[in-house]
Amino acid sequence: MNTEALLNLIFVIGTLLATLIFGFNKLKSLKLRLILLIAVLIPAIIFVYGFFVPESIFGKEAIQGFILKFGVFSVLGLILIQILQVLIPPLDHNATQFIGGLLFGPYLGFIYNFIGRTLGSVLAFSIGKKYGRAFLERVAPSEDIKKYDNIWNKNSLFVFLAYWLPFFPDDTISYLAGISKTRLKKFFLVLLIGQPVGVLGTTLMGTLGETAWFKNPVFWIVGFTTLFIGVVIFGFERFRKRTSTEGNSV
Repeated sequence: MNTEALLNLIFVIGTLLATLIFGFNKLKSLKLRLILLIAVLIPAIIFVYGFFVPESIFGKEAIQGFILKFGVFSVLGLILIQILQVLIPPLDHNATQFIGGLLFGPYLGFIYNFIGRTLGSVLAFSIGKKYGRAFLERVAPSEDIKKYDNIWNKNSLFVFLAYWLPFFPDDTISYLAGISKTRLKKFFLVLLIGQPVGVLGTTLMGTLGETAWFKNPVFWIVGFTTLFIGVVIFGFERFRKRTSTEGNSV
């Protein structure tokens, strides 16, 4: 058994379990908890069973052979799933991104996952702008809304880090951007710089390939580059706002 592939599988299952635990803690509705449970357990079963019984219908080659025969519709299907995952917060973005890596490999999977998440986030932003807080309170965990409410109007650097780091409720934050004073141009810039490393990491895990994600040089290059650019851009913005405020108060 390939040790690095096994490590990737362990990271996949660990991430899914962590998502389930945190999600159950935040979601109070039994219906939303059930949606999350299904969204996490199905990929977990597929990955574990397919890994240890590769010749089964859940094996990597069998799944790829079945899905990829649909051609461009398989790509559109993955992108659509990623869009819906953003718009329906109980769904787990890690699980759907793992599947992107499993089906399309590390780099095409990353591109399709990133396109889907970006489109979904922009739609969440637009929905927030149009329908306001009342809609957001119906689809997102109340705990996340209270914790991150008004964050876009206060700290752009923290918002960038929320997208860059895993496990932050960035889908809810995308909705919150829509009801804030944030413009679409700035929101898109945060997505463009903040999301790639997380999407790439989970996509690499989902491939269950011979190289563990933490040994992939592309992951580290993307991670450090986007972190540096984001800290410079949004850290400078925060510094400029603070300087301007202090200047006005004098």
